[in-house]
Amino acid sequence: MRISKYGITLIRLTEADLELVRTKRNSADVSQYMHYRGQITPEMQAAWFKTINNPNNFYYIIEYKSEKIGLVNDKNIDWDAKIAEGGLFIWDERYVNSIVPMLVSYLMIEIAFYILGWDKTFIKVLKSNARAVEYNLAIGFTITDDTNDDFVIMMLTLQQFEEKAEKLKQVISHLPSNDFITLTFDSDDKSDGTSDSVEKILTYAEPQVLAEKVNVIYL
Repeated sequence: MRISKYGITLIRLTEADLELVRTKRNSADVSQYMHYRGQITPEMQAAWFKTINNPNNFYYIIEYKSEKIGLVNDKNIDWDAKIAEGGLFIWDERYVNSIVPMLVSYLMIEIAFYILGWDKTFIKVLKSNARAVEYNLAIGFTITDDTNDDFVIMMLTLQQFEEKAEKLKQVISHLPSNDFITLTFDSDDKSDGTSDSVEKILTYAEPQVLAEKVNVIYL
């Protein structure tokens, strides 16, 4: 499954990209900002993938200019409470301080708030990762819990996002875009149940919203 908008393509994580993600996640540039900083083995990576390869966890490879540059996720989704824990890391240093992380965040938030009708999302950020804390404050997150020694919990509500959305929209207005978020499914998505799961998830959205904002393609 692929999700495309704003010149960004998000590709649902599969076994084919596990080694790429493991290698990048183990790099010092990335692991220094993670709560777990030990080396991840192929066996550990495979075991982890089995726990997240389901409709309650969506991990995506970030593709920009036809290159795989990072990973983003909504995990531990509570469909009844309409909330999930987000996460994002860019391993390509060319884009760490670029507009790309903001575009990815905006697209994920747009799906959650405007397509699925969620009210809020949250993230955990290491206190030592000042860059990430400042970035998420800039897009509307607020710190709701800083009692942990290692990380802060940050929350974003629809209202907080919309207070920042106009500025964000101005920034992205000159970038490749269209009125639709495009979901593309191939034959593997049908055989492994991904397309069926996503179609069920989309029942959480209003039919008119889907018609106006989502374009679904089956290959």
